[in-house]
Amino acid sequence: MYDAFIAQERYTMGYDSVWLLLQILSGEVTASDVDQIVKTGAVVATRDNMNDLEVFKFFYVKLSNVKNT
Repeated sequence: MYDAFIAQERYTMGYDSVWLLLQILSGEVTASDVDQIVKTGAVVATRDNMNDLEVFKFFYVKLSNVKNT
């Protein structure tokens, strides 16, 4: 049993990765222009904070929050 775990913001990670790949493939940026470390968000989730809004948002993505471009 674990007392805590790290939750990552998976939607943002996937969205930004695909967007960056498209920019590289189209020639808008080069791979060397890209920062090697990209902060996408993570949180330590515990039983005590699982329902806090700042933690809860890492587990569920509302369709209304999905970026449309």
